Amino acid sequence: MPRYPAALAAAGIEGKVAVEFVIDSAGKVEGGSIRVLESTHQAFEAAAREAMTAATFHPARLSNPPPAVHGRAGDSRRRRHEGTF
Repeated sequence: MPRYPAALAAAGIEGKVAVEFVIDSAGKVEGGSIRVLESTHQAFEAAAREAMTAATFHPARLSNPPPAVHGRAGDSRRRRHEGTF
C-alpha cells in the first residue's frame, strides 16, 4: 500500500494518482515501465512509484514461465484519514 506523503497529510490535502506498468514473469513491476496516467500532486506520484516497485503480483499461469503483463492501478480518490491516498 502506498505511503501517504507526510506534507500532504499535514496540510489535509487529498488526491489521486493513476499509474500503468508492466508486471514481469516473476510478479514484479518493471521499474522503467511505470507511467503516470493522471495525478493531482507530484508527491502522490512518487509514493505510487515506490509502492509499485515494492509490490509483488501473482501472475496468471497460462504458460510456463508466465508472460509479462500490463497492469493499471489507481483511478480512485483516497482521503487523508484512511492513511492511504
